[in-house]
Amino acid sequence: MPAWAHASSASPPGAPDTPTAPTRLPAAAIGNLYSWRATFWLIALLGVGAAIVLWFLIPKTTTTDDDTGSTGGTEYKSKGDEGTISGTVAYAGPAPEAPVPRAKF
Repeated sequence: MPAWAHASSASPPGAPDTPTAPTRLPAAAIGNLYSWRATFWLIALLGVGAAIVLWFLIPKTTTTDDDTGSTGGTEYKSKGDEGTISGTVAYAGPAPEAPVPRAKF
């Protein structure tokens, strides 16, 4: 075969002259549109399933009408001898330095 024979061929150098038959293996179907759709819906259904599982696993809380903020302990009763706090707040020393802004990524 002459050295210039590949220049006129449609095949790249080193490729067989006759093409091979396409394979139907799953690995060969990566670019197939139907496999991408199936993968999308599989991941979507897994996400919905995970959300449903989390919905049932997260404990339900009940709300009450009283907004006291108590946690169920005994209620505080004043004894009358607590006293009072009076005075002023003094800031001594220089003001603190402002934080250096950081870039958000």
